[in-house]
Amino acid sequence: MNPQGVEGLALRNVKVAAFFSVLLLVSTLSGGFPGKRAQCATPVGPSGIIAYASGGDIWAAQIVGGAVKERKRLTQDGASSNPRWSHDGSKLLWERDKGNDMWGIVVYDYLHGIVEKEVEFYGSSYSPEVPKEKIYFRNARWSKDDRYFYYLGMWSGSGGIPLCKYDLARARVLGNLTLTYEFEVSGDDLFLLRGREFNERTGWYDYPVYLDDDPAKEGFVREWTAAGDFAFSRKGERLAVVDVVSSSDSTPTGVSIYNLNGQKVKQLLVRPDLIQFSSHDDFLTYYEEGSDSLFYVEIENPGNVSTISLDIDRDGFIVNDEYDWRPPPTWRAGIQKGDILLHRSGKWGLSNVLTYTHAGIYVGGGLVAEARSEGDGGVSLYPVEDWDFPKDTYVSLYRVNATQAKREAAAAWARAQTERVPRPTYDWGWYMRDASANSSAWYCSELVWASYRNQGIDLKEVGALGPTQALGPVSPDDLAKQEKEDGDLARVIYHHEENPTSIWPGIFLRADSPVDLSLRDPRGRICSKESLGAIPAHYLEMDVDGDGESEDLILLEKRLLGDYRVTVIPEQGASPEDTFTLIARVRGERTVLARDMKISQIPARGFLLEAPEKTWYLAEGCTAAGMQTYILVQNPGSDSAHVKLTFQTKTGEVQGPEVDLPGGRRTTFLANTYVPGNTDVSTKVTSDRPVICERAMYGAGMAWAHDSMGYNP
Repeated sequence: MNPQGVEGLALRNVKVAAFFSVLLLVSTLSGGFPGKRAQCATPVGPSGIIAYASGGDIWAAQIVGGAVKERKRLTQDGASSNPRWSHDGSKLLWERDKGNDMWGIVVYDYLHGIVEKEVEFYGSSYSPEVPKEKIYFRNARWSKDDRYFYYLGMWSGSGGIPLCKYDLARARVLGNLTLTYEFEVSGDDLFLLRGREFNERTGWYDYPVYLDDDPAKEGFVREWTAAGDFAFSRKGERLAVVDVVSSSDSTPTGVSIYNLNGQKVKQLLVRPDLIQFSSHDDFLTYYEEGSDSLFYVEIENPGNVSTISLDIDRDGFIVNDEYDWRPPPTWRAGIQKGDILLHRSGKWGLSNVLTYTHAGIYVGGGLVAEARSEGDGGVSLYPVEDWDFPKDTYVSLYRVNATQAKREAAAAWARAQTERVPRPTYDWGWYMRDASANSSAWYCSELVWASYRNQGIDLKEVGALGPTQALGPVSPDDLAKQEKEDGDLARVIYHHEENPTSIWPGIFLRADSPVDLSLRDPRGRICSKESLGAIPAHYLEMDVDGDGESEDLILLEKRLLGDYRVTVIPEQGASPEDTFTLIARVRGERTVLARDMKISQIPARGFLLEAPEKTWYLAEGCTAAGMQTYILVQNPGSDSAHVKLTFQTKTGEVQGPEVDLPGGRRTTFLANTYVPGNTDVSTKVTSDRPVICERAMYGAGMAWAHDSMGYNP
């Protein structure tokens, strides 16, 4: 890939840091993340999988060469947090808020992409129907052998909070631990627990370490003082605690690393919120409050710090496997919050009327807010890697000429739309725009436009802002127009490896104003301005020919077998003498249904788009020299089809059979019966319903055969 148009972007030189050698048994050679049938017993090499919580969902990001190669959303509930890898890297634990004081611990089989088990627990109140040790206090950690997980219970009486062990069949209490509300487990199943008793000497809480999970063992206790998070090293020999605090605002500003005998061995002046050791205990990973990156600091060389741009919540992250640094692709090395991404695709024929066919806005943390129609649809966050080559081959990055604060505010506004409950759906109607923060649906470029419109910047209109709800759509091309007098946008960089060719949709309709359109499919479903979403189609009103007048367009994603009917509706205020032209394309074949027709002449039943599959031609055939030619006809519909065959020979046409073929049936005709002894035979099949036809020919007593599909224009 050779990115072009680079304007003032520079790459940072970052020292390579490699660590995390836990072998994750996944295959990443065919798309990054293992599918439901992934089977691979080899490590992924110099890469890693980071599981983290963002926006109430669990994400997994594959890191290759220090850059995010692939990102996968594991939940869509907006209520999950605190992911934890098993020690062998094959499973995840996370917590799910199920509401009404009910919590669940999810055991997720990452190799096969399925939830293995979800265990429910009660939360802040005791219920007599549930054993006390099952009342959950929002914490879960794997045991060293991955056969169990630990959690803290909520005790209804005196005596403190129990530490519980769950073996996926039953739970048991390990011990009665006084006023403990947070804990970590080392690789040797040592327990570090946070106590609530205030220490008058230090002014901070005590952190006792309990040895082993055997309640019969007394264990041993060492005290540390800390202001925030804490973590065991992977080998269980050291402890890191956030314990340096600013005297002015009690802000954590550092991490102390201790031996388990209580001796401090290292001080790191970082500002962490969450901390973890690498598998070799030579790096510390952490997250800073308010940032959107994961930081890596070398313990023996604190000046060596590298980052990965992710969107991590305070609810947790966990890193597994290898890591090494590599800068992101050149085209987005300098991407900023609020930047606008535009791309071109041949999908659905949109590139016949638009230069750019999709838009998104970068919100930071390697994520783009987009309104997409595919998948679960609606407004959501997607990885910026989706815009990289070779996934995407025609991308431009634009930056709005505004203050950084306004650009970031636009990004925050777009992100907030992805976090609404219920989440806005995809808007299939492209004939208007709405900047209301409470809109129930968005299309891609409308979302980007509204994000800036709510910051006082209108990327559609030059000059005055106009009303919040405006007539006329805002297309991706509108966002990118360079001739604007106020110069709202500037293209920063792009990568255009190829210009995707157009692929026409099942049906494309275009009507010159002043009329609107309505399209009825064979099932009776309607696509119009007032009835969108029943059919996967787009309705647009836009000036596609540059004459200053808007045209009405319907682009149907997938055509059903059968007839469609187009209704033409005069716009309000149109004169009976006004004229319109209506053009249709079915499978790319252009048909003029009306040209300069007066509105007063619009037929009451509209215009019929007949299915082309009603007529078939089978050019090859022979019924001489022992050859047998069969015509095969299938009726895929539910209604009976009247089918007629006409054989065409060198001496002229020969009328063949006529049959009524019931829906969901097929039949076969032997051409030898109607035109025997002919070396030149072709067949025309006509039907009043769509059918599918092919020709099969056998020779030498059926010792060999040949088959070909028919052609329907």
